[in-house]
Amino acid sequence: MSGDLKNPAKSLPLGTLAAVITGYIVYLVIPIFLASFVPGQILQTNAMIMRDVAKVGYLVTLGIWGATLSSALGALLGAPRTLQALARDRVVPHFVGKGFGPSDTPRIATGVTFFIAIAGVLLGDLNAIAPVLSMFFLTSYGVLNLIAGVEGLIGNPSWRPTFRTPWSLSLIGTSFCLASMFMINPGATIIAAFIISAFYYVMTKRGLNPRWPDLRRSILMFLARYSIYRLDKSEPDARSWRPNIFVLSGAPTQRLYLIQLADALTHGQGFLTVTSIIPKQSVVEERAENIKKTIKEFLRKRHIPALVEINMAESVISGAKELIRSYGLGPLEPNIFLLGETEKRENFIKFTELLRLIYQSKRNVVVVREGKVSEKKKTTTKQIHVWWGGKRQNAGLMLALGYMLQTSPEWKKSELILKTIVSSEEDREHAYENLRKFFAEGRLSATIKVLVGNPKEEIISTTIKRFSEGADLVFLGMRPPEPEESTEDYAAYYEEIIKRTRKFPPLALVLAAEDIKFSDIFR
Repeated sequence: MSGDLKNPAKSLPLGTLAAVITGYIVYLVIPIFLASFVPGQILQTNAMIMRDVAKVGYLVTLGIWGATLSSALGALLGAPRTLQALARDRVVPHFVGKGFGPSDTPRIATGVTFFIAIAGVLLGDLNAIAPVLSMFFLTSYGVLNLIAGVEGLIGNPSWRPTFRTPWSLSLIGTSFCLASMFMINPGATIIAAFIISAFYYVMTKRGLNPRWPDLRRSILMFLARYSIYRLDKSEPDARSWRPNIFVLSGAPTQRLYLIQLADALTHGQGFLTVTSIIPKQSVVEERAENIKKTIKEFLRKRHIPALVEINMAESVISGAKELIRSYGLGPLEPNIFLLGETEKRENFIKFTELLRLIYQSKRNVVVVREGKVSEKKKTTTKQIHVWWGGKRQNAGLMLALGYMLQTSPEWKKSELILKTIVSSEEDREHAYENLRKFFAEGRLSATIKVLVGNPKEEIISTTIKRFSEGADLVFLGMRPPEPEESTEDYAAYYEEIIKRTRKFPPLALVLAAEDIKFSDIFR
């Protein structure tokens, strides 16, 4: 009915507040007046006490009739219009919203409203449905207060009401509405919440496209802004470390195993970004955006929560270098770059340049080879083998990744097995006892296996291959590039690793570079 007002934006809030304040004063004065003249016992038993004590009693009766008819007429005029609007928003069947005549009279909606009202009357006890009706009124008031409060708190530029109230006052109003609902009838409150949730669920499933914006994105932006600024002021600590993984996957369909491993590592514990680098000369900006949408849909169908980044560059390596230098927002930077291994000798130089750049930027590196699980495996339980060197940061990072992988749904019942090689039986007992104490203190469930073997690298590789034959994933450390070491020499080291690990089970080569003592995670 606001369309009949000359200035609804001004008249509605002023009129509503004036009516509420006037009604509040009247409702306060009446009980004080009655308490002064009528005993409390009569007040509790005589519902028509006002008529009995009034000098002209029939005026009270007329007033009751007037208030009743006023409310009925207001509902008869307002409810059908509301139902008509709901029908046109596809919340209720569309035919209900049909209008007639030049004034768009909602005849069908009026009929539906009439039958709903008659059904309530025929129940025979208005006091039974009054609490439920009150719930929906209070819910409407509470949600309006909540929206006004949140909009005022967030401060969106689009929020420019002509009638302003402090956001804190609106949120207080929301809490009062909720408290009143529970005070009136907790059961009716739960019923109302259930009905409203059911309507919301149905509208969500039907994929409605509302004409109004969604406030949730604004709330998330507000919380993200607050969290990032607060996070930037805190110092990083091993105990609060989380894997924020950046996957250089290329086309997801070709290297899905990289994304699946990263998702298992970050599941509920960190951030995941999937990136694809496209040569500039092969695609335009619009096409790149379509590729991004396609990858998002590809990940959504597989229930993999991830951000997607498309970068156009002269080459894959140059694009990857650019992303390593620039990608991230304040403290929310990738701390692990997960790459697929390359076996093409002509690419070793550029690939190790990339590894060196990641290491120098103090980001961890995980190079993954898909591999195949041995057909000779004797158990159906998945096994994660971590080969412990113990001298570098790699050991702590591999153990942290192995534990996080073990807690993911896909690897939930897997077995974490830590293996290390020593040169003598005496060292074996000493190493086993140290590792046992470390795991006991860290409350970490893992199987420890200490092997005695030759310290030469080529023999160690053969030992690892032999004793990890049944593994579903093997974590193995890489040494970092030395400060004076040339790219060619480090490329030769990488080539040697590729040769020695050929025909291994699925393999993850780990190089820790972060300024964090990963072993403290388990202390």
